[in-house]
Amino acid sequence: MGARLEVQSTPGEGALFWFELEVAVERRAPEGAPELPKAARALVVDDNAACRRIVRDYLTRWGAECSEFASGAAAIEALAAARREHEAIPYDLALIDYRMPEMNGIQLVRELRHRLGVNGEDLPVILTHEVYAEHQLQSELDELEICCTLTKPVTASQLLDCVAERLGAGKPGCEERSDGGEEDAVALIPPTASLQPVVLIVEDAPTNVTLTKALLSYLLPGAEVLEARDGREAVEIAAERVPDVILMDSHIPGLDGVEAARRIRQNEAETGSSCSAIVALTGDACSEERARCLAAGMDEFLTKPLEGPALRDVLQRLLLGSRGSAEPTRSTVLSDRGCPDTAADEPSFDREGLFEAFNHNPDVYAELVEIALQRVPEGIGQAAAGVRDGNTQQVREAAHTLKGVAANMRFCRLEELAEHLSAAAKREDAPAMRELESALRGEWEAVRGSLNGQELPGEEAQREGPRTAGPQSSTTILPRARPLSLC
Repeated sequence: MGARLEVQSTPGEGALFWFELEVAVERRAPEGAPELPKAARALVVDDNAACRRIVRDYLTRWGAECSEFASGAAAIEALAAARREHEAIPYDLALIDYRMPEMNGIQLVRELRHRLGVNGEDLPVILTHEVYAEHQLQSELDELEICCTLTKPVTASQLLDCVAERLGAGKPGCEERSDGGEEDAVALIPPTASLQPVVLIVEDAPTNVTLTKALLSYLLPGAEVLEARDGREAVEIAAERVPDVILMDSHIPGLDGVEAARRIRQNEAETGSSCSAIVALTGDACSEERARCLAAGMDEFLTKPLEGPALRDVLQRLLLGSRGSAEPTRSTVLSDRGCPDTAADEPSFDREGLFEAFNHNPDVYAELVEIALQRVPEGIGQAAAGVRDGNTQQVREAAHTLKGVAANMRFCRLEELAEHLSAAAKREDAPAMRELESALRGEWEAVRGSLNGQELPGEEAQREGPRTAGPQSSTTILPRARPLSLC
């Protein structure tokens, strides 16, 4: 088959295995999957260019034609023009995202129904939304004749079932799945629940705190969020407030997260107080680190940078399901991420991935960029001083800080260089440390240049007119190392 398997091993550091495998692409639909009617036409409206591309690729792969718009206003303008010219709406189905600036999905559907007079039979609407928005939409669905809602992230099979049902392909599935399968898109907080948990974030890195709070703001909009910058403060707050969930960085300076968790569990046992659920947050996904965290009494294990779906799944288990098993096989969730391929002389910065990580909030994006512009130069300066003075401990601490900031900001090559610098400091390799410190400076200059003067992801796409892709259009699969699901 032309496959190649290789390994690179360094004593005292570990081994890296990789393989290359060429396989044919299966073009036909899976057995038993419904087929869409020939020449089916779909309207896709989403301000996020990546989400539109994913939906377009799925639909064209299934044989439909797809027109896409980056805003509700652009979609209404095009539909009004089509109505004037042809009277009938030239689409069989509309897939509309709820969360869009200026005109959200509900407002767009209301314009369709009331201003243009397009009813639900003439144009069925599938509405996609994040987990936090479901209870906000319930009163609107019947009034606006929205046939189906899908909670993000939406899998290909969910989308296919729903689209096929609306287009008469004969397979049920327009309703959200409720059979308990792994593809369920279950809202974190059901509309009838009054869940207002207390969540403690234990982090010393400002980028980590900002990202985590942004994720919690839409995963748990009713939560009270507390902050601790070190392990000792975390132990004190846990004893005083007894949070429902503690998101604990395992490598904070001073009293680290593992020891803090051990003391929290000891205090709970001595006082008989309620037990907080503790989630380990770490950039180290090795089995030894996982075992160390679980042995200290932590309930779950997440790798950084945090991804919304992974954190949501953990919070669902801890707040709405069962937890607290003493078995060492507690579930772990490892984030799945990656940067787009770039040329060797280009900065590796996954801007779209960063923007998606906190639900497309421009204020959070601006805050994170501001933090990075301060923290990265400070970390590089500390690393340079450590290299100059031969202080390997200082170099390792600076590299750890840089790696964390770079991982959260999706500065992929900067993260890799920081990891190599830490390894070089550990083995006290002075020439390698000097070379890597210089490479870090060069990479940061390139990344900093890409941060300045660029519009937010999706702004360029919002200025574009509609694009139409037919069944023969080339298909672009999701970015490397990201889950095969819709945003």
